[in-house]
Amino acid sequence: MKTLLILLSAVLTISCYAGSATLAWNAPTNSVVTGYKLYYGTRTNPTTQITLGNVTTAILNGLRYRQTYYFAVTAYNKTGESARSNQISYRIP
Repeated sequence: MKTLLILLSAVLTISCYAGSATLAWNAPTNSVVTGYKLYYGTRTNPTTQITLGNVTTAILNGLRYRQTYYFAVTAYNKTGESARSNQISYRIP
């Protein structure tokens, strides 16, 4: 698979409530994006992924209390998948 040359320069943001997380990011400019993949997990460089459509928000439910989660997002199209965005982490209160 070829690497998609899209830079997700926008910062991934998060808000968490009662075991759920809402993530948001900005779409890259001047590129054709088919959709996004959200990576998350309890370790750095998470491997669990969710393939999303062409949306710039995602809600994850069922996250464990007092656990730190790591998140990153990629963009994809017919050419391939971009590099991951900057990773963020959040500890569920």
